[in-house]
Amino acid sequence: MSKTQWTSYYQTDEQRRNGANVSIGDEENSPALQALKSLKESREQKFKELELERQIIEMEQELERQRLLEEKGAAESELPSRKELFPSNYTQITKWFYNLLFIIFLAVLVSLLLWGRHMVA
Repeated sequence: MSKTQWTSYYQTDEQRRNGANVSIGDEENSPALQALKSLKESREQKFKELELERQIIEMEQELERQRLLEEKGAAESELPSRKELFPSNYTQITKWFYNLLFIIFLAVLVSLLLWGRHMVA
């Protein structure tokens, strides 16, 4: 069934007659359609304004990024690196740590051997 057949079940005879008499020109001039058109136009205008605003913000952010990169590049070439300013003793510390662990292991091994020899004898 088509839409008109379904709607005809829910309409009275008077509603059907009034609906048939409405011309296309009346629909175009109705205040509801004019309000919808104005809302649609204002919405499109707002969307265009927001899009333009977003593009401007993106351009400003890109310029700021470029400026910061240029400043960073200039600053990096003038200052020494952190590694040069504050050298680390990490390799020396780890060397001493592993040597200390090895000495402790040998001490425990020797003490266990002596204790075991004492227990057997």
